[in-house]
Amino acid sequence: SWIVAAQERRLSREEPHEISCDVARFGDDSSCLGKRWGPVARIHSETHKEDTMQTAGRAVALYHEIDAGAAKIDTVGVGGGV
Repeated sequence: SWIVAAQERRLSREEPHEISCDVARFGDDSSCLGKRWGPVARIHSETHKEDTMQTAGRAVALYHEIDAGAAKIDTVGVGGGV
């Protein structure tokens, strides 16, 4: 219920912006790119079997698109490449 409530909140452009990325690469898992404004988070995209350079490119594009102040990337394992 907390996740649903957070997803239904309106995004405020006045709150701090940041992106996040959980990197999976070629396994069965998926890479997930998210964005956050203050306390409100959204999943931006989910991809499967994507090269780390493609994931990095999408993360950089989203970072600039929302004028983020921070990027939080899961750097354990394959995420280090992003």
